[in-house]
Amino acid sequence: MAQFPRTTFCRVALFLLVVAQSHASIADEPQTTETAATKKKKEAVQTIPGSDELPPPDLKQTVFDVFQAAREKKVEARLVQQSERGGFLLLRNVTGEELNVRFPDAFVGVNVIGSGAAQQVGGQGTAQSTGIAVTSGQSRLASRKDTPEVFTVTAGETIRLPVTSVCLEYGKPTPNAKLRYVIMPVEQYSRNPVFHKLLPLFTKTKISQRVAQAAAWHVANDLSWTELSSILNSRSSVPVPLFTSNDLRLARALVEKATVEAATVEAAKKDDVESADPTSTATPAPEKKRAEKIR
Repeated sequence: MAQFPRTTFCRVALFLLVVAQSHASIADEPQTTETAATKKKKEAVQTIPGSDELPPPDLKQTVFDVFQAAREKKVEARLVQQSERGGFLLLRNVTGEELNVRFPDAFVGVNVIGSGAAQQVGGQGTAQSTGIAVTSGQSRLASRKDTPEVFTVTAGETIRLPVTSVCLEYGKPTPNAKLRYVIMPVEQYSRNPVFHKLLPLFTKTKISQRVAQAAAWHVANDLSWTELSSILNSRSSVPVPLFTSNDLRLARALVEKATVEAATVEAAKKDDVESADPTSTATPAPEKKRAEKIR
């Protein structure tokens, strides 16, 4: 048998070792790449919106409209009308977590009579409905200074919020604490756009309750200013008008402001509808201008 020099044998052995290590590295590489790709894919799936992996929303960071919260059985609201001028609202958090609840600038209270299938919300035989605004609350309930209409209610807690009000149905019985009331959005109670703008103005402008009452009866019940001037104060022992001439002057100005705001909103809605309608066409230019353009 031929004898190889020792140096040749060492070189051959080193070559074979390098080749073996290269093959092992190549064999392992696809497996490493596949593992990384699979991991990346799994991470991408976990970040898809709506995935079951996502945590539930944090109710402490969510602000609920009071009517939305009531529909979702998160809160229970009960209005107590102590008089036609105001009362208080009891708001109870029936969930197991803290809730942030927002109130609109104004809403409506409606008298409820009967129960069960015979329950009646407003209508004949009920007392006057009321236009309401939350006037203030316990300072510890306000969640932020820039959003005073938002109140934080802890789990199971009932808070009491003072409200001011005006009557909306002249001639019907006056509200009192013995009557049961429910609250509803202004838009649900009336379709009158001026009424929608009028109620929030009661809290946004510094006016007396009498001024607000005169304006409310004028818009909600179509009482003329002359009719309002002839209404007597039932609490006075002598015949005295309920509204002074200055009350009616301020009420008229308030109604005019609400009318302008409502007209602006309605005009904007009309413009939006026309711009979104593909069948609408632009008004043709006058004949003279078109002729000049052709020249």
